[in-house]
Amino acid sequence: TKIGEAETKKLHDKAFINLTHYHYYINLLLDGQVFEPKEASEFTARMHGRNLEYRFTVTLPHPAKKLELSIYDPEFYVDLGPPMQQVTPEKAASVMTTGIYEPKDFLSAGATDGAAPPECGYKKGDPHVSAVWGVFTVFLINCAVKQ
Repeated sequence: TKIGEAETKKLHDKAFINLTHYHYYINLLLDGQVFEPKEASEFTARMHGRNLEYRFTVTLPHPAKKLELSIYDPEFYVDLGPPMQQVTPEKAASVMTTGIYEPKDFLSAGATDGAAPPECGYKKGDPHVSAVWGVFTVFLINCAVKQ
């Protein structure tokens, strides 16, 4: 299902804007210091299968040599994560079978004034566990200035 311009604006104004109170579920360390984003730009929304996908930009307050980021809802109200792709086929065609999934490329980094963009990578962090909702994978993103 395609989300049009009017629906995107409505999602932004009625739902996305509220995420400012939760720092967009983004946990950031800039050179070891906590940064809580208070605004985002370039918001778009689309349906990806049964999932609603938001894309937006958070601008850092200053250049950083090291950025550490994780995305999750500590209350497990919202299931968040990067776009995923299946890397192993399902073993059999049934409801109970599963495959192994890994994130698709979801990192991009930029730099201004002719500087080289940082190198970014991710790894799985310690999972967050909810007695009601189960286990949620946390991905930790690290970006560092090229030396």
